Amino acid sequence: LHRDKTAVVSGSKSLTYQELDERSDLLAKYLVLNLNLKPGDRVGMLLERSEWMVVTMIGIMKANCAYVPIDKSMPLQRITFMISASSLHLLICDETPSDQHKDTLKVISTTELEAYKDDRKAPKPKVILDDVSFLIYTSGSTGNPKAVLQTHRTLYNLILWDINSIRMQQQGRHLQFSSFSFDSSIHDVFYALSTGGQIHIISEELRKDMFKLKDYIIKERISTLSMPYAALKVVFSEFDGEEFQGHQINEVISTGEQLYISGGMRRFLAINPDVELYNFYGPSETHVVTGVSYRYNRAEIPEKASIGKPVDNTYILILDERMQLVPIGVHGEIYIGGWNLAKGYDDNPELTSEKFIDDPFRPGLKIYKSGDIGKWHPDGTIEYLLRRDNQVKIRGYRVETGEVESAIRGYNLLEEAVVVVKENSLGDKELVAYFVSRHKIDRQELHSYLSERLPSYMLPVYYLQLDRIPLTSNGKINKQVLPVPGQADLLSSAEFVAPRNEVEAKLVEIWSDVLGISIDAIGVHDDFFSLGGHSLKATYAISRIRKTFSIAVSLAEFFMYPTVEGIGHIVQARGWLAQSSKVVTRKNLYEL
Repeated sequence: LHRDKTAVVSGSKSLTYQELDERSDLLAKYLVLNLNLKPGDRVGMLLERSEWMVVTMIGIMKANCAYVPIDKSMPLQRITFMISASSLHLLICDETPSDQHKDTLKVISTTELEAYKDDRKAPKPKVILDDVSFLIYTSGSTGNPKAVLQTHRTLYNLILWDINSIRMQQQGRHLQFSSFSFDSSIHDVFYALSTGGQIHIISEELRKDMFKLKDYIIKERISTLSMPYAALKVVFSEFDGEEFQGHQINEVISTGEQLYISGGMRRFLAINPDVELYNFYGPSETHVVTGVSYRYNRAEIPEKASIGKPVDNTYILILDERMQLVPIGVHGEIYIGGWNLAKGYDDNPELTSEKFIDDPFRPGLKIYKSGDIGKWHPDGTIEYLLRRDNQVKIRGYRVETGEVESAIRGYNLLEEAVVVVKENSLGDKELVAYFVSRHKIDRQELHSYLSERLPSYMLPVYYLQLDRIPLTSNGKINKQVLPVPGQADLLSSAEFVAPRNEVEAKLVEIWSDVLGISIDAIGVHDDFFSLGGHSLKATYAISRIRKTFSIAVSLAEFFMYPTVEGIGHIVQARGWLAQSSKVVTRKNLYEL
């Protein structure tokens, strides 16, 4: 029905449905007929964001092999662990396969695959719904990420629910924003293509530059905006309704963490009352298992979204500590059963049996112990409340503090480490690392060590060296009496220099608002990212700079010159003239 229609768009390149079918068929031929791969064999994908993301995903599944996405932005040590732990039969890379991987397994580049020709008939292996379809890595409490084994049944069930039950838009233009190491990326791709739509694989540059992304959304007439909540919040906070004039958005999908509908997002929905807002919930062990939608022309939208009702062929139990069902309105732990249940964790039967337990009410069936606390509402929807363990969501990513602690303990000379989560003044979650050593530890060196092992969202913002970790009377860590981190515990090692002119004073004020730290803690030589900044916060800062000075600073420039002094030079070079050249004192600064 759609063979000549555009299926995939990536920058200047696009594929029709026929071209996508032919390319993915060729990959399936290569895997089955050339490499003799069998059902369930693992094929890794280590690629830049491009149309090949979709070709490889579909081709691997056509061969009835298991798809293993690996994010290229991860530290090399983490990538190497995933490749080794996954027992891959093949790794598909970009044009230049990495030498360090070629020694341990077969590696092929997309350039080689593009040149591959095969006139033989495409294989049609029998796909069993409960066969492993893909592996998704998520943070693990023991020091390394763990792989979830997900099935074809999960994806099949979810897409049917999208189409038949909640009746999401068909034949739309779907923005694919999330990392391909997120299971939501698979949902994005298969929903768009199963309904005759276009999937737009945006570049890494667009993912980090919200100004260019907003322009792309309007220019390409994107109709479905699917993003983690943290990114959605930035998009709608920084652009008012008028800046989206001419948009074609009719669906917004939030994933990754608790959705709050406030500020710019609420204004956008009020101005566009026909836009449907979806909130999907589900850990990697089950993929999406509940959902809810809101629209202003249907009813008033609450500030805190519920996580909705179970998808078809799944069920939710909310149980107390005695494994008994709780009444409506009473808190309990969320347990998940049904078709969306994963097979467990790869090569980890002990953890699988701990988390995937027997259903006490349905003999012979399993349920997943989520660790999420929630409650039923009278209308049959569920409200998410909190976690019961050391797992947390940071910028939409799942983080086990135990994995961060394990990485810190691996640093030479450290004796003990504890990582806790705190909220800054803006409500953003940040990690705080407490550690013990008989030696004075250089925090910057420790941070660099962790940067080589952990993704950026798992890096602590504060580092505190203690004489000892406080314990309770029964020998457990007493997190209640750990010292509260202060500005001195941030990473910045620059000598403090106060703002010296009006431009720097205004920039310090912007830094303070965006980072949620005191004006007094920010000097003109302090690195924005050492103070807890990241690319989403940088987008906030750039927007504020543009509004304050009427001058555009690109994200690339912000990363290159991430200090008040550096950005101040750019602002002044582009023609913004301060009202006064006098040195700005702390008193002056507060008056601005």
